[in-house]
Amino acid sequence: KARRLLAYQPKVKLEEGLAIMIDWIKSRGPRPFLHNVDLEIDGPLAPKTWSKKIL
Repeated sequence: KARRLLAYQPKVKLEEGLAIMIDWIKSRGPRPFLHNVDLEIDGPLAPKTWSKKIL
């Protein structure tokens, strides 16, 4: 639909773009997860992974 409405023409095929993105992610390596937003409402029903920042 984007091709038709916006005359969009991709420069890279999907498979090639995914391969490029995977290589980029591998080159960056793992990074620690940052909790940018604190849990707004912490209650007994909040998942422990959120309230204890396990992930």
